[in-house]
Amino acid sequence: MKRLPLFEEKNKINLIVKQCETIATGLSNYYSEEKEPGWMNGLAGISCFFFHYSRFSGNDKYKNLGYHVLEKILSVIEKGFTHPSFATGLSGINWTFNYLGDQGFISSDEANSLNGLNQMFENFAREQFRAGEYDFLHSALGVIPTEKTIKQIGNTPEKDSGSDGMISMIINELTRIAIHFDDQTISWTSTNLLKGYKEINFGLAHGIPSILLILSRIYKITGDNSILANLIEPGMKFLFDHQLESPDDLSYFPIRIKNGHAQRPSRMAWCYGDPGIALAIHQIGENCVRPTWQANAIKILKSASSRLSQVDTGITDACICHGSSGLALIYYSVARKTGYEPFLETARHWTLRTLDFGNNQQGSAGYLFKGNFNKYLPNYNFLEGITGVGLTLIAMLEGELPGWEKGLMV
Repeated sequence: MKRLPLFEEKNKINLIVKQCETIATGLSNYYSEEKEPGWMNGLAGISCFFFHYSRFSGNDKYKNLGYHVLEKILSVIEKGFTHPSFATGLSGINWTFNYLGDQGFISSDEANSLNGLNQMFENFAREQFRAGEYDFLHSALGVIPTEKTIKQIGNTPEKDSGSDGMISMIINELTRIAIHFDDQTISWTSTNLLKGYKEINFGLAHGIPSILLILSRIYKITGDNSILANLIEPGMKFLFDHQLESPDDLSYFPIRIKNGHAQRPSRMAWCYGDPGIALAIHQIGENCVRPTWQANAIKILKSASSRLSQVDTGITDACICHGSSGLALIYYSVARKTGYEPFLETARHWTLRTLDFGNNQQGSAGYLFKGNFNKYLPNYNFLEGITGVGLTLIAMLEGELPGWEKGLMV
């Protein structure tokens, strides 16, 4: 796909270039303090930024920093780090290494240095499913984050594992834990990560859309119609049954269903809300060849693009997870897929808002991010900090999505 830069005005380009430089400096001063090795919360994400910024700026200093960060990650692992999750553990770290190899930033031997962990990931996923937890970021589904991972794993069982293969296990477990409302409608419950209660979660990061998106990727690769008929279509019916005809209370979809009651309206974000859900629906429709699902997703995204104020969106910082750069990324991605020009304008709006947030002298590279208890703090990581902001700004300037966004299901 050809390059599609968001900005042509020299003053705006210069502002973004300067902000990327500020973020690069901030991360180079900070990374040695980071103890977490993960993709979304620590060193793996930072290494990804350094390699991309090196290519963007032509400064080999940052390539060297990227390598140094990878060495730090390996050192943490050698000391006994074994957490398997995608967001903060070995699944995401392994994915990052593979991605950096695909980009040509590191050698194939270096990229594959953590391969061979499939049995650990399968055991982790099986354990999480037993507890009824499927969460993409932190639980079972993070072991197969992308189509490439699904193709690599396939349905071949690990030697001496006694299983039928990871993909079969995931399908069987999602079938087992599904809640049947009638013969045509199913859903899944999960545990609220912060408060511990059971819910049906509608967010892309932790809920139903991520299940259906991953199932659609498996279906696309395997062509197994039973996955479509028994899981995807009944799950999509549940999702659409809870979509409003018009977003009179700002959002088409609720945040969650708790004790039978839908909580709405939802914020606008990658993690929760209509943009992330519609992004998933569009991909599911593409994977399952359902044009009506894709058209519905476009309708939702068009409606959400008119929500721009802080009151209507809940956007109060620049992060990918729940902030402006996440919305810029979503709308830029769907603009490239659909060719719908107004989505580029929405992506431009949220990119400029991302710049506007970066003017706090108390922040990390000018940014403060909303954390627990509504406190605004510096944050350097990928999902909720300046690493993700920097990678997004580089992508908007370069006019392409290189592939790290697939680690967000974008």
